[in-house]
Amino acid sequence: MAWTSCYFPPEPSFPGGNAAMYRYLKNTIRSTKSPGRKRVITSFTIGEDGSISDCKIFRGLNKKTDKRILKSLKNMPDWIFPGMDKRRTSYTLPLLFEEGRLKTPED
Repeated sequence: MAWTSCYFPPEPSFPGGNAAMYRYLKNTIRSTKSPGRKRVITSFTIGEDGSISDCKIFRGLNKKTDKRILKSLKNMPDWIFPGMDKRRTSYTLPLLFEEGRLKTPED
């Protein structure tokens, strides 16, 4: 049996980790008037320098809220790459809104 090895480069992270990212988003995305439970699917690219670009929403709530979400994503602080292997990375981020407020894993 032959063994092969695969290398997966370390992924970039938001400064302070996922909890800090969700706090940032919760503070920058104001609540909406959308009742019920809705999931928004977002995507963005993290550049080699950690900057955010190519922000998109695949499934949104409404134009006003989607605009707020895109603005928050575009204005995120630069992400941090662990180690020296810095590659342009695509990131998909689902966001859950419940009764118009962003839910986080900490809630």
